[in-house]
Amino acid sequence: MTLCETKRDMAADQESECVCADCIAGKTAFTNVDAFTVVGDNVLILQWRDSKELGAGERITFERITAQRTATVMIIEGDAEDMTVNSLCVVRCGGIGPCEPANLESVRNAIRKWSAHALANSAGRRL
Repeated sequence: MTLCETKRDMAADQESECVCADCIAGKTAFTNVDAFTVVGDNVLILQWRDSKELGAGERITFERITAQRTATVMIIEGDAEDMTVNSLCVVRCGGIGPCEPANLESVRNAIRKWSAHALANSAGRRL
């Protein structure tokens, strides 16, 4: 078992618990990330959701991560297993934008747009 390998509750299937969750002070918990990449000094996190609803902890985390302006979170509502997409919501600059109707191709286009912007605005290019 790895440090943060998760245990699945097969009955609830959506719940996972990190085996090292008790190492974190207070009520803070670990969450999973579906995809993560870095271009230059810019970070993109993809988070697939079954619904548009975010828990308070996820919302706060995404707002804080993106407040530094080098990270973007794309929340994709749909089914990651069969790659169906219903909507896309982008979190940047500490704020969660509106969820817009989307499909897989529009998500791919949003990622391409983010990648071009990240490459053009990396720290190495600003020096």
